[in-house]
Amino acid sequence: EGAAEPTDEEVLESAKTYVSSYDGAKKSSHILFEASDEAQAQEVLDKINSGELDFAEAAKEYSQDEGSKEDGGNVGWDKLTSFVDEYQTALDGLEEGQVSGLVTSSYGIHIIKCTQVFNAPEEVTSIDQLPSEFMDSIKSTLESSAKQQAYSQWYQDYKSNADIQINDMPSGLAYDVS
Repeated sequence: EGAAEPTDEEVLESAKTYVSSYDGAKKSSHILFEASDEAQAQEVLDKINSGELDFAEAAKEYSQDEGSKEDGGNVGWDKLTSFVDEYQTALDGLEEGQVSGLVTSSYGIHIIKCTQVFNAPEEVTSIDQLPSEFMDSIKSTLESSAKQQAYSQWYQDYKSNADIQINDMPSGLAYDVS
């Protein structure tokens, strides 16, 4: 019952179609401070920039973002997530490995590190050329469209097998509309 897992070939074909839309994608990590903690944020940033403190360790220790702190502050790829404008703008200005200054958004104060930049290959010949997060996204897109198709097929079959008769309206009734 339900749709089959997409095959590697199907995923690869889709990857060829989607790869250009992922070009230039940036993966990032952040350390989030309360808006009132600017002094501490600046101190942590200075230690990161001087090499005294590792970014991922700092995230574990200081970040207020429970969802990402244990993973070194990793919040994933910008093409798969919508970040608040201030965050995205700061990230756009970073190269791989670079760390931002203090970035204030509605969530508080961020220190952002660009951990990876994806440059789309000229030609996709293997699914290993794309980060696993992109492949997972493509797979789930394929799975949900396969489910839609399976449902449409079931509905078409159901309709064509249903015994529906349309009778002429009897004549001479008060609501006869001919």
